[in-house]
Amino acid sequence: MAIASNAQTELGLVAEVTLGTTPAIPALLQQPFSSFSLNPSTAELTDTRKTGSRELSAVVVGNRTFSGTLAGPLSYGNYDSLLEAALFNTWATNVLKVGDTVKSFSVEVAQADIANYLLYKGVVVNGFTIDSPAEGLTNVSFDLLALDMTSNASSADASGYTAATVNDAFKSCGGTVSEGGVAIAYVNSVNLTLANNISPLNFWGDCASGDYSIGNADITGELSLFFANDAVLEKYLSGAYSSLSFTLEDGAGNALQFFLPRIKYSGASLDVAERIVTGK
Repeated sequence: MAIASNAQTELGLVAEVTLGTTPAIPALLQQPFSSFSLNPSTAELTDTRKTGSRELSAVVVGNRTFSGTLAGPLSYGNYDSLLEAALFNTWATNVLKVGDTVKSFSVEVAQADIANYLLYKGVVVNGFTIDSPAEGLTNVSFDLLALDMTSNASSADASGYTAATVNDAFKSCGGTVSEGGVAIAYVNSVNLTLANNISPLNFWGDCASGDYSIGNADITGELSLFFANDAVLEKYLSGAYSSLSFTLEDGAGNALQFFLPRIKYSGASLDVAERIVTGK
């Protein structure tokens, strides 16, 4: 029996017009990734009827859900559609803001070496985490949910995936950070997390989820600085509002900026030994 090789795993996605329905002739776009999972979880329903024995009568499989992540180094343009889905909006003149339009995908995991293709339907982005250290690549992890999955012997895209143009990953070198409108040059790391608080909805008569309940967009993060002054610490203590922006740039000059116009620090820590102050 042939064993699947993870080096030959390929990922393709296509936008859905109707939630949970793959387009009739899907043109799947290849999606670069470092790791991917959309794991199934089923409810175990215990039959409590007495049969004269201390053993359980039966355990019945109930509703199923799918959740997981897609992660990899963040690069210019390679995750634009997932960022749109995470922010519930569409890029307009190179700007993407938080909106309220649900965007879903059909996502296929292709294992051509064993002729196995897992097609996930109704895939939505429940949030993301971006981690940008002073040393190393900037990484992103998208939290995903799916309504259902089918296993097939051939790809949903008979023509083959459209190849992605893979740009160089972002690193902090050449990037900029501004806090309160003032550029700061002693940043240790920046972390940004978006949580959409999406929950699957189960409908009577179907074991697969049928829709989603959409929650608020919660944006949190951490800014870690080498200790040059107590400006951030004072903002936390006073409860003052501030702003934060950070720009990532690759070697070709492609840039991606994140701008949070109104933030408040909910915590702070000062590591005297390491001379680092962290605002949350």
